[in-house]
This record gives sequence, structure tokens and C-alpha cells, in this order.
Amino acid sequence: MVSAGRTQKLVALVLAAVFFALVVGGQVVGEAAMPSSERTDTTRIIGRAGWSYLGGLRTFAAAVMWNRIEPIFHSYYEEVPLEQQRYMLPWIALVTALDPSLLDPWYVGSWIVARNGNVEEGIALARRGMEANPRSGLLAASYAQMLYLFRRDAKAALPYARRALEPQMDWRSLAEQYEGYAAMRDILRANGLDDEVREVESRLQELGRRIEAGEGAADGHDDPDHGE
Repeated sequence: MVSAGRTQKLVALVLAAVFFALVVGGQVVGEAAMPSSERTDTTRIIGRAGWSYLGGLRTFAAAVMWNRIEPIFHSYYEEVPLEQQRYMLPWIALVTALDPSLLDPWYVGSWIVARNGNVEEGIALARRGMEANPRSGLLAASYAQMLYLFRRDAKAALPYARRALEPQMDWRSLAEQYEGYAAMRDILRANGLDDEVREVESRLQELGRRIEAGEGAADGHDDPDHGE
């Protein structure tokens, strides 16, 4: 089992190294082919174009790496408290750089950072994830919850809680939506908004009925705030 885990990590590392070698190598070749007077601006343009052109490769590499890491996260470290899982952070930083649209790395990473005593850095990471994925109910709810729990600032969390509850926000499963709405209800309650609390509770009841009826499937996303 340990050998399999090490193999998975090695595969992810090799993929990352190959990807960055391609990007850096392309930039070096392009720079060497130009007169020195034109290198700086042109190389910068080529670098940006190359980064965009390799978008499919970037997202593929990010997905492969995260799909390799996530089973290790669950299988080998299931009983390890989140704040002790700092080994995940370099991988999370790499995956979010390659593909900012992946939600779980932002979500898990921000809680790991905050629970290691770096609250402001964790909150900043959560905000970056939310801004990179403006329609994600999960990341809006997570950012609001971090403001509420770590800064003890229900007022600052309120606009993001309301944003998470907007009907156009995307949720990957009914279970994820239910958890997010329940957390946002607590923020509304802390702000004394009883009418809005009742509205959310009504929506929670409807979501609960749909879940019990078997509508929608849980996606198994990680919940760093479980048991908070």
C-alpha cells in the first residue's frame, strides 16, 4: 500500500516536471532565436501565448495530478487532522496554478492553511478560488464561512453568504448545496435576519426531500469544516 502511494506521487511529480519543462523550454528556444533588443517584450508575449495555447495540456495535467493525489488524501491520511496535512499544500499550489477551475484544491487548501495558524493567508486563498470560479456556490460559501469562523465577522461574511444562496450559483450535488445552505443559514442568523433564515430553512427542507428521494448523487467532495 505504501509503495502504491509513493508510485502515485512519483507519477504526479513526473507529469508536473515534464509540463514545466515544455513551457520553460519553449520560452528559452524562442528567446534564443531573437535579437537581444527584441527579447524581453517578445519573449513575454510568447510566454503568455504559449501558456494559453497549452491550456488543454495544463488542465489535463492538473486533473491527472489531482486525481492521483485525492485517493491518497482519503486512503492514507483519513484519520490525520486537517491541520497536519501540510504535505498537500505544494500539490494544491501546483494544481491551482495549472487549472484554477478545479474547485476542491482551492477548498481544501484554504482550510489547511487557515488551520495551521495562517488565517489571513487561508482566507486570501479562499478568496482567490472564489474569484477564479465566480459561479461556484461551494467556494462562495466557503469564503463566507471562513470570514465568519476565523475572523468572527458575521457582517463581513454576509454578502458572500447571500451570494452563495443566489439561484444562479452552481452546485455539484444536492448534498453539497444542502451543506452550503446550512452554513449560510448560520451566518444569516448571526446577523439577525430572521426572515431570510426562514426562507433558507424552507429551501433546506425542499433539498432534504429531494435528497431522500434519491435525486442527485453526492460527489464525495472533501469537507474541511466537518465537525466544526
